[in-house]
Amino acid sequence: MKRTSRRVLPHLLLYAFAASLVLISCTGAPPEATYAQLVLTYTEDRQREEIYEQLTIRVHVQDPDGIDDVETLHVSHDGEGYVWTFDEEKWSRRQEGGTELFVLEGLVSPDGSPLPRGEYRIIAVDSAGHRTEITESIESDPRDSEDLAFPRLELDDDELTVLGDHNEVRVIGYEGEDRRVGELELSGGETRSVARIDWLADRIEEVSLFAIARGRGPRTEHYVESGPYRWE
Repeated sequence: MKRTSRRVLPHLLLYAFAASLVLISCTGAPPEATYAQLVLTYTEDRQREEIYEQLTIRVHVQDPDGIDDVETLHVSHDGEGYVWTFDEEKWSRRQEGGTELFVLEGLVSPDGSPLPRGEYRIIAVDSAGHRTEITESIESDPRDSEDLAFPRLELDDDELTVLGDHNEVRVIGYEGEDRRVGELELSGGETRSVARIDWLADRIEEVSLFAIARGRGPRTEHYVESGPYRWE
């Protein structure tokens, strides 16, 4: 969540970095960040045998020179001095509701502890050095792992089954560490023949699967994920 490399660790906020953003001169129309959404995911990492929080950020940036002019996106939590940096090799771009968004995945704390609460600044910088930023916050308290119901997968011969009773479970496949090859949506208890999954049928030994569902409880602003799953 690409899964080992999907864990994007922050580096300490350096004053030189902050100063460079402030001192950039604006000679033309800068980009404009108009929307950002923070989504927490609790991950049951079967490879590392641990449970941790990850943050996904969806952000919309308008640029007079075109969306391809955006070169870097920085996420800063000033209270803890963390900065995560993304470029075109680390972010993805997706169409949602007719709008193209930058999607920044896998933000984690360096020691695996819950992510810091409070404000996060998302800073977009284009090829000319022009910048824009938008601020969003995480306000919900960390959830106890014992209260989390993770979706799980069962891989048997040429069949894939979703265990549990989640209404909607997204099954996402990755080849290697970070190449996303496809996804499908199933419900708890549903079984699907691998032969009917075109992006999986010819490469089941190379693909790692992850199961993601919306979290339960009075607050549903989080997701739960488990993986990786592989055919032995």
